[in-house]
Amino acid sequence: MRDANLPTSGDHDPVSPGEQDCSARPRARTSSIVRVIRGGMPSSALCCLVFLLCQCHRQSPTPETTPAATPIATTAAANPVPTASATVTPIPTASATETPTASASPLPSPTSPPDPFEEGVKKLLEASENGFLELHGKLKRTENGSGPDPLFRVRKIYEGNFLFGGAALAELEEVYFTTGQQPAYNYQLYYQALSTRASIEKYDDFRLHLNQVLQGFEHTFGDRYDAWARDDARKTAVLLSSQEATGSPQIQVHVAFSSPQW
Repeated sequence: MRDANLPTSGDHDPVSPGEQDCSARPRARTSSIVRVIRGGMPSSALCCLVFLLCQCHRQSPTPETTPAATPIATTAAANPVPTASATVTPIPTASATETPTASASPLPSPTSPPDPFEEGVKKLLEASENGFLELHGKLKRTENGSGPDPLFRVRKIYEGNFLFGGAALAELEEVYFTTGQQPAYNYQLYYQALSTRASIEKYDDFRLHLNQVLQGFEHTFGDRYDAWARDDARKTAVLLSSQEATGSPQIQVHVAFSSPQW
């Protein structure tokens, strides 16, 4: 029988055996166990009591500090696969010290100055279009034709005011060959008397230049003269001759009109 002096499991303990206060002091719990053992507690009850005490002594587990996760190197990182690097082709840049050179342009070829003699002939041909109006000076004389077969009916001679090629004298003629009022105009250049050799050289030089200038004219020649004629409305012609006495060259430009020009 139980000891009447021993407290029952519920004495002085408002908490049921399954809900015992785990915060009680160890000494009180130990004395209670001793009293229960001494009282001849059945083995089954004893086992239950031991189980409860074990539960009370079990402390709340202290949370373990989880170590920081160490990143596991991936296979790709552990064994990096070499990738083909893009080949960068350097772009050639102009050097800072490189001085751009301008494309060499061909230098203009020097042109020879115009020949004064050729320019003079061209000016005469231009003036012949209106009867050399701007080239005549004061009237020098008037001549009438004579004889049964005169070369002209009336001829008026004016001073010429344009000289070139070393001419010493120039005259402008207004000639009427018939009574039909059809005048012809001749601009005549006279050159100084020279020695025979010098006169021949001068003549040959004039002929060469006239051949170059009078392109499109028909050239004829004879004893002591050369002529260049063009088939146009004015019957333009250029005559190169030499005086019989001195052999000095003469140049004459001839044009004809159907009526007087001035």
